[in-house]
Amino acid sequence: MKMDITRISITIGIKPIHIGLFFILTQGIIIAQHDKPNIIIIISDDLNDSVEGMGGHAQAQTPNINRLIDKGVQFVNAHANAAICAPSRASLWTGMYPSKTGFYGHNQQQNRWRSFPILEDAVTLMEYFASHDYKVYGSGKVFHNGHEDNSVFNQPLDGGPSSFGPYPWDGNSMHNWGKPIGMGHSSMPPNIRNSKWGGFSPLSDVPTVDGYTGWAKDWESPWDFHYQSENDRDFMPDEITSQWVSEKLSESHDKPFFIVAGMNRPHAPRYVPKQFFDLFPIEGITLPPYLEGDLEDTPTILWENSSRSNALPKFLRDTELTEIGSDMWWKKWVQSYLASVAFVDHQVGVILDGLDNSAYANNTIVIFTADHGYHMGEKNHLAKTTIWEESTRVPFIFYAPGVSTAGGKVSHPISLIDLYPTLIDLASLPNNPNTNGNGHILDGYSIRPFLENPTSGTWDGPAVALNHLHGEITPQDNIPSPISENHHSVRSERYRYTLTSDGAEELYDHLNDPNEWNNLANTVMNNETKSILDWHNAELLKLLKKNTMSNSMQAQNTSFNFSQNYPNPFKKTTKIEYTIPEALEVKLEVLNVDGKKIAELINGPKPAGKHSVVFNGSELPNGLYFYKISTPVFIQTKKMLLH
Repeated sequence: MKMDITRISITIGIKPIHIGLFFILTQGIIIAQHDKPNIIIIISDDLNDSVEGMGGHAQAQTPNINRLIDKGVQFVNAHANAAICAPSRASLWTGMYPSKTGFYGHNQQQNRWRSFPILEDAVTLMEYFASHDYKVYGSGKVFHNGHEDNSVFNQPLDGGPSSFGPYPWDGNSMHNWGKPIGMGHSSMPPNIRNSKWGGFSPLSDVPTVDGYTGWAKDWESPWDFHYQSENDRDFMPDEITSQWVSEKLSESHDKPFFIVAGMNRPHAPRYVPKQFFDLFPIEGITLPPYLEGDLEDTPTILWENSSRSNALPKFLRDTELTEIGSDMWWKKWVQSYLASVAFVDHQVGVILDGLDNSAYANNTIVIFTADHGYHMGEKNHLAKTTIWEESTRVPFIFYAPGVSTAGGKVSHPISLIDLYPTLIDLASLPNNPNTNGNGHILDGYSIRPFLENPTSGTWDGPAVALNHLHGEITPQDNIPSPISENHHSVRSERYRYTLTSDGAEELYDHLNDPNEWNNLANTVMNNETKSILDWHNAELLKLLKKNTMSNSMQAQNTSFNFSQNYPNPFKKTTKIEYTIPEALEVKLEVLNVDGKKIAELINGPKPAGKHSVVFNGSELPNGLYFYKISTPVFIQTKKMLLH
């Protein structure tokens, strides 16, 4: 029995939805129990520390995330290893630092993580558990959009989409890949309205663009997103995912399951149901801590040439001529972010309710986290992609029945890289997933000691969390970027230390300067402060040193490049790119899962350089396929998913 989870026609309150149909499905079903724990990972996009109890925005309302905090352990000093989507998620799912793989996120829409030498055959967390008899599901945004490798899931992909919609639309404009072009919201100031990413409003504020009134979805046709009222509308992607997970929890499973639920919000554009905006009346919104001239004591290389820097002054300038004034628009921006966080929290509640009402509540690990943080105006940023606290710090809550200490709080620094080895530890799996692959060991460490005793502080991992930020020198597409050309930072319990690619430094004392307003490295330091800086520098270099060899070795092996197809998965057509260092005979063919050739795309001489070809699979059944390049000196095979 399966329910339609694409449209809502009931009243949604602030409390999680209780739909009896999900839960009565378990009645009369004998549900198998397993020795190995089930696992649910809920990962949000662009979520900073605006979670109750984390010390972020004081007005955040996250009662359902708090339910998980009360049951499990909260890591209040957890950090993303890269503060931008693609490298953060690649690092998280493969368990390897960007400094090892060279994938820092330069031009992340053109560079695919699976095209990097170490990452192309790295065994992901999902693949490893699938190889140990887990049923592995995915729904929503798991990988960065355009970077999907959905072959890592061994169960059908019938959950929610990875989409930031719905969007305002003019009813006609379409991308050349056949989906609607999202527009800016008609209620926004003109300069912000030009981009779909700058928009925010309640769903009830139905936009009108060039005479067309309505929302558009880009995950399925027909493209119009049905909205009649808050109680009569289509589900948003995150709502589809949360209800889908609840449905999976009501089913009988003959094997342990591993579910990744990817939430698209609070990523822009921030359109969510009105009830979540109503939680934060605009007249009561508090702006985040802000210091005029905050960037003056920071290394200019961190922001002067960034398209994301000084976004707050630009935003205020673009709104200052409106009737309500620029500060009010900043408050409306903050309101939309808090509303989007509350919306995600609601989806967490739906999933937790589904688990509590299932037969798996006592044997299911639940993790809630995010791919990186987000600035809300601090240091003039309204974005991610920095090396500062607002961008690197993420919520990280871990509930492991029988292991974690209820209500525990850990201040020791950890990072997303530690999730992979921790789950291996808790599931009692062999330690090195890449033994039969590229041979590289995982960079993280199990946080089990902190789960069992949150105040012990004794684990095998480092004393700091390592963060990465891409530098100004952009490498060729899909070529690993050297450590020396990028920026790195470490966070200890008290301090943040940063070393830029040009040798500039930062040191912030979070005990006395939680907003990172005073860069101690830019002052006359006494001996004590200098020794603190030197210690953090040594810890940073220690972590980077062990990755230098891997990074440099793969950089030497990049004469040939065979990219991951894009898009992947694909519905009809997909593009395959490759680079050869000299003129060669090239054969490019497509194979089915039995290794039988079903298409020959190239067979003949090609000059040195980058080449591409489009494969049309519209006449083929959905499923897993392989594409193989062969030259006299280079042969490689990759997988792609027709879906």
